[in-house]
Amino acid sequence: PKPPPPNPQALEYRTSDRNEKSETLEDVLNPKSDDHNPHLLGRPIGMPFPPSPGENSGKDTRPMRERFATTFNKEHNQQRRRELRHAFQKPYFRDWSNMKWHEGKTFHANPRLFRRDRGLWFPNFVGETLVPGSSREESTTEVLRGKVSVVCVYSSEWAYQQVDSFVGKKQNPEVREVLEMSGNVAQRVDVNVEESLAKYWILRPFFARLRKGRRKEDYGRYFVVRKGITDQIRESIGLLNSKVGYVYLVDVDCKIRWAGSGPSWPEERETIVKGLQKMILEAR
Repeated sequence: PKPPPPNPQALEYRTSDRNEKSETLEDVLNPKSDDHNPHLLGRPIGMPFPPSPGENSGKDTRPMRERFATTFNKEHNQQRRRELRHAFQKPYFRDWSNMKWHEGKTFHANPRLFRRDRGLWFPNFVGETLVPGSSREESTTEVLRGKVSVVCVYSSEWAYQQVDSFVGKKQNPEVREVLEMSGNVAQRVDVNVEESLAKYWILRPFFARLRKGRRKEDYGRYFVVRKGITDQIRESIGLLNSKVGYVYLVDVDCKIRWAGSGPSWPEERETIVKGLQKMILEAR
């Protein structure tokens, strides 16, 4: 069946007075109403500051004395309480229940690239790659910086199939053709999010199998990320449903210029190709 037309409502934060509660990106994309159609992504998404390698590793590298002092810091403890309260208020099965609406599609992709001067940044993720014999964790920023990237984020086979509907060899072969003809200007980067330690150890023995379908130069472009993806990061880049796949077009400065979610729609498969071609021309 033909997908419903996107809601043209622009997604903007409210600049309201102090008495009115401001809306977050999650409030706009998941309104509490009977309208379950994915909204059009009408404003840039991303982090407000450039990423740096090593950020968001999920590890506390501060000295023991500083960490001990933070334990008795009132402001830090209040912030931690707010984060825990937000986590407990989130229904455990919400992501699964949202899958019944358009297969979990969070938003409708922007029809045109976000302007370079207004774009926001893709955060740094830290994870293990498929490079044989290397257990050292790498940063995505080191791979993304200086190249046009198609970044695919997923955490399950279901989400991977949704990503493939945008960039798969059979579903949208033009994306691969554009990447191959870019002359090493563009690349595909996969981010497999496995926050469950048990799932990570189940996946790890299959690294050799994951290498079979990839070229050697792509081993370092596949990341398995376990920690460091906070609620703030998820909300900033629209990664609101952990069971859904997401695709981003990221430019040479690590800015998000286009984003898609869930299963692709025909017009989205066209816009990702056109957007990728335009970004390659900009990079050249």
